[in-house]
This record gives sequence, structure tokens and C-alpha cells, in this order.
Amino acid sequence: GMRYVHVPIRYSGMSEEQLEHIAKTFRDLDGPFYVHCFHGKHRGPAAAAVGRIVRDGVPRTQALAEMRQWCGTSKKYGGLYRLIATRAMPTSAETDASSWQFDAAYQVDGIASAMVAIPRALYNLKDLAKRNFAVDPEHPDIDAANEAAQLHQLMQAACDLEETRESPDDFRGWMSASRDESKALHDLLVRVGNGDQAAIAEAGEAVGRVGSLCDACHVPYRN
Repeated sequence: GMRYVHVPIRYSGMSEEQLEHIAKTFRDLDGPFYVHCFHGKHRGPAAAAVGRIVRDGVPRTQALAEMRQWCGTSKKYGGLYRLIATRAMPTSAETDASSWQFDAAYQVDGIASAMVAIPRALYNLKDLAKRNFAVDPEHPDIDAANEAAQLHQLMQAACDLEETRESPDDFRGWMSASRDESKALHDLLVRVGNGDQAAIAEAGEAVGRVGSLCDACHVPYRN
């Protein structure tokens, strides 16, 4: 079977503890290793690059090139590149002294938890938009209107968080606009489900608007 080790990290980089846990995983556990993150392009490759340095002994320049050329890690996540280029890696003595037990799951809450669930629904909707919101035979359980309803519920719940209410005005504005757009998207997809062909294009545009709001918010706030 496959053993899971869960070390969530930020787009801005890793804390000392996170870096130590990842280095210890690569040093102490048996391979092969499969490293993944949400997109498989940014945080996961940075974690894998730590393994390339501390386990395989490759030069930092090679680890950076693999992130860029093999994985397509975006240059906009400069913190991940700086981590691999400049951060001191934990020594073997430090990881040997660590009592961390390779946790299989790490629970997040608040906005961080919402930002795990919201993108899944949005990416499902983006994929369905390519099919004019028809059900994908390979994923018959994913219904466009249901995904939009879930997206709206997640956005509403995120807006209701105390953490959100205490956030800056622009963040709250993006969240409330996304909530409203996701509700409008759901209404359009109900029309599509009822046979309104004219609503297909409008729904596709609505998916794009929700995605654009997310992208705009990510510029200052995604970390």
C-alpha cells in the first residue's frame, strides 16, 4: 500500500518546522516518493526539490531547473524558488533529533479550509463549461447545477467566518462578489438544466467572472 505523509505548505514558502518535516520524510522513509499538491505544479515541486537536495544530493541549480522545466512552477511564486535557492536545509543531526511522527493528515480550518474546497468546485465547473455543461460520461456524478450550488454554499460560509469579517475591505469585497456571482451562476445552470440553450453562454461567462474574482484576490492574499 501507499503511506501518506501530509505537510501543508504555503505558496510563499515553508516555515522552519515544515522544512524540517519534509527533509526528515525524505531522509528517514523508504522511497519511492510521490509528492503532490493541489495543482501539482508549484508547492509539490518545491517540496520534491527539498528531497532532491537532502536525499539525492543534487545541486540547488539542478533542483531549481527541475521545478521550472519539468514541473512548470510559476515564477510568480518567488518564495518557493527562494526557498530552494537560498534557505539552509536542516542537517541530518537536526532531522534525527526531531520527534515528528510523519502525520498522515493535517487539519486546517477557517479560510484555509474554505480554499481547499472552493477550488475543487470551481475547477469542476470550468471543465464542465468546456462541454457546454453536459455531464461528463467519465464523471457522471458531477452535475453542473449541483457544483454551482456547492460553490455558492462554500462562498457564503466563507463570507460568514469571523476571520473574513475581520479581514481588509478589499478581501471582503472579493469574497462577497464571488458569493453573489456563484449564486447567479447556479441560477443560470438551473436554466441550462431545464433546456434553456441561451443560458449556456451566459453560464460560461459567469464561470469566468468567478474565476477572475478569485485570481484578483489571490494576487495580494494567496500565500
